[in-house]
Amino acid sequence: ASTSSALSQVVNKADQIITFDALADKIDTDPPFVLAASATSALAVAFVSQTTAVCTVSGTTVTLVVAGICTIAADQGGNANYNPALQVTRSFTVISSGPALALLAVKSRKTHGAIGTFDLTINTGIAIGGLIDVEPRAIGIGHKVVFQFNIPITVSGTAAAIDSSAAPIGTATPAINGNEVVVTLTGIQDKKRVAVSLTGVNGTGNFTVALGFYVGDVNNNRFVNTADIIDVKGKSGVVNATTFRYDVNLNGLINTADIIEVKGRSGPLP
Repeated sequence: ASTSSALSQVVNKADQIITFDALADKIDTDPPFVLAASATSALAVAFVSQTTAVCTVSGTTVTLVVAGICTIAADQGGNANYNPALQVTRSFTVISSGPALALLAVKSRKTHGAIGTFDLTINTGIAIGGLIDVEPRAIGIGHKVVFQFNIPITVSGTAAAIDSSAAPIGTATPAINGNEVVVTLTGIQDKKRVAVSLTGVNGTGNFTVALGFYVGDVNNNRFVNTADIIDVKGKSGVVNATTFRYDVNLNGLINTADIIEVKGRSGPLP
């Protein structure tokens, strides 16, 4: 008789896969509903809402909060015999039972140092290739395009900016402010035309506005010329919500220095 030495054998954990079917769109007044998903390990799947402002999850029950895009993640963390499964997410639209989303106005918003924040209305019906509203001051780092809607915004959507040749330009970052989506623009130079698009607001709606940046065009005719100098000469003193566009050098006052600034520029917006 003989006895061999012990031989060890490593048994690796098995992989697992989650099956989580697509979820149908809902109306914001629909009652809570139950989720279902399975893992090849037969272990229980856990759910979590990634958009708690729109929907919440408790156990396997989803409760709708407001209209928007609801995204739910399914996880299975594994055990002694199984590796964690890859997370699976499913999104669906929570449709508002109230008024349909409608765009009321778009504003070009600039912060003028300690003087305050001022708005210029943008014509939403003008294409990038045609006439455009002109922002007559340097864009700096604080320029915003404000999309105002008729109902509260729960999903800001995605913003983008392109130039007159349809190439991406600068950055456009959206943020929610009540019934508004405020898009902050950075990295856009003077003498540029820009189309700012906003898609997916509250899970629906595509909006595009065009505007130009031409410092010195205080009369908004898309040229910097003698007429702008005359307009600046007609203003003086500390800027306010009506006159801030004439403060070309951004010092908070409208005076001779602004006229000199305008004289250094000429021609049409490219």
